[in-house]
Amino acid sequence: MSSTSTGASRARTAFCAPQSRKFALFTRTKIIRTLSTLLVTVAAAATPVLAQQDIVLGQSVALSGPAAELGREMQLGAQLYFDDINATGGIRGRNIVLKTLDDGYEPARAETNTRKLIDDDVHALFGYVGTPTAAASIPLATTAKVPFFGAFTGAELLRAPFNRYIFNVRASYFDETELIVKQLTAEGLTRIAVFHQNDAYGQAGLAGVEKWPLLLRQWVGIAKVDSLKG
Repeated sequence: MSSTSTGASRARTAFCAPQSRKFALFTRTKIIRTLSTLLVTVAAAATPVLAQQDIVLGQSVALSGPAAELGREMQLGAQLYFDDINATGGIRGRNIVLKTLDDGYEPARAETNTRKLIDDDVHALFGYVGTPTAAASIPLATTAKVPFFGAFTGAELLRAPFNRYIFNVRASYFDETELIVKQLTAEGLTRIAVFHQNDAYGQAGLAGVEKWPLLLRQWVGIAKVDSLKG
């Protein structure tokens, strides 16, 4: 059901989707380790000419603006791991090169960066941060047939419809919100307020919260309050 902020104040429980530093670190580590497996496959399948080249990954993340911390940590964590791999001989003798461009968490800039990275012939697009930026970049990656790997977002648009060029590592927002709603309803709570960003990321989380009460065949009143207006 829809509601104003007055309705939200009556809600017994407010749901937000914070990502703790510990969870974010675990997710990034899982992404990077899984990518290493993919890179071994890429290296093994390379022709003799390609086998002499570096493995180049393209990344567009926020290095400036309000979301800069997420982007910088994603870049730095990956770079540290790749430096360690390169120091021990790389992937079958091939070094991993990470090319990162700043998009400020803005879809238009992410689209421009993605186009540039594809034009630079990167082997894969890796470690994008954010739903809006991923949404703007995926069509370009799909058209160019460039793998889009390990984006730091759980949005459903990366999962449905199926796209053979998208490789997800983290859980979806639907998976996460399912467990949250199940836990709340198990405690007897039936009114939930959702404070969400008024963009693709916030809408994805909201959709997950609204979906699961129907699947659980339970009536849960959901008050929606945008945290961003405009």
